[in-house]
Order: sequence, then structure tokens, then C-alpha cells
Amino acid sequence: MFLLFAYLPQSQAASCPDWQSLASRNIEQWLAEPGVGRSRAEQLRAFFAHEEVLAVVGERRRLAIEGF
Repeated sequence: MFLLFAYLPQSQAASCPDWQSLASRNIEQWLAEPGVGRSRAEQLRAFFAHEEVLAVVGERRRLAIEGF
């Protein structure tokens, strides 16, 4: 989860929605967030689609860890 906060604007990190809501956002939805420009929106989409992140999320779900 630490990596996620490195990419989120402070306003988003303070009251973070659930993982699935964040992971399913498209670039336009990220652009609607204050402080998120095109580059950051693309970074966020890449982060949520990254193979290693998806593997970690899958493991957390398998272990029934809340939030994933």
C-alpha cells in the first residue's frame, strides 16, 4: 500500500477509496482529481496495471485481506 500513496495526490491519500475503485479508474477519471495531470494519471494507470502490483493484490485477495 505504501507505493500507492507515493503516486496519489495528498487530497486523495487522506480519504482513500477502496482498492477496486482506484484500480478501475481510467485516465479521464484520474484527471478529474485535483492535482492530477496527464503524466500522473498515466502513472497511476500503469501502477494499477503493473504485473507485480496485480500479483500482490491477488495474494491479498486470496488471503481475504480487507481492502483488496
